Amino acid sequence: MEDHVAVNRKNNIEHASRQIDALRTRAQAEYERKDPLNAARIVVEPQFEMNERLNIHVEVDEPPHEIFMALGYNKDHEDGQKQYRKYFFNSLEENKDIMPSKPFDTYNIKRGAVRGNKKGLFSVFKKKKPKTADGEIDSSKSMGLFKGIVHVYT
Repeated sequence: MEDHVAVNRKNNIEHASRQIDALRTRAQAEYERKDPLNAARIVVEPQFEMNERLNIHVEVDEPPHEIFMALGYNKDHEDGQKQYRKYFFNSLEENKDIMPSKPFDTYNIKRGAVRGNKKGLFSVFKKKKPKTADGEIDSSKSMGLFKGIVHVYT
């Protein structure tokens, strides 16, 4: 029963993610057709026009909120504090437009021993453990993944 609930939850999350991606793709295509110069940018500055009736500057041509996130605000149209930044749902290293190659080194973090392990007294009753090429028992387990940039200076 618990597995069925977990599978349903995972399917619902994947379905919602696909819907959001489709919505963002449509909004991006429409924005590229409407304003190709700003659609290619990651940071977009707001544009203002004078409203004659209200006698104030009013923001026009806001980028779509499905793609851009508003940051800051302008007290005055000349402040330059407000901007729109493109929002990326996935990590930036997976986005080929921003980073064509992966900038990080990845290493498996393991716990356990590879050398010097011997069969114990009750090893007949336990699951068989993998062996290395030397024939020694490998009791190491992958505990995670380290991502980073490692520089070694001599």
